[in-house]
Amino acid sequence: MKKLISILSTLILCLVFSFSVQAAENTVISTGYTSDNVYYTVYDIETTEIIHRAVGDTIDVVREFHYSGIITPPSQKIWSEVHNSITYTGTLKLYNFTFKNGNTIAYYKGTLTAIE
Repeated sequence: MKKLISILSTLILCLVFSFSVQAAENTVISTGYTSDNVYYTVYDIETTEIIHRAVGDTIDVVREFHYSGIITPPSQKIWSEVHNSITYTGTLKLYNFTFKNGNTIAYYKGTLTAIE
């Protein structure tokens, strides 16, 4: 009986106290400069599962662009990236953006199609 009470007490204490966890960092997909010479970094927020895909297959993606400085991000971006030696390309559409620490963070989503 004492064992049961001890186990239940421990379980209740574990559930009552919150544990701090560190969020996983997003993967950097690309970096570069816009035609206006604004530096950017692109992060993978979400990508549908990629196994071995054939030409014409698609993946749905969400990408986070970090632009240096306060800018108005473009409403669409023609985008290409490589997964498992296959190039995917398509148009991403802006769905949200914000300003943080003097920089612009823009969120894009869309469907990319395998081309090779």
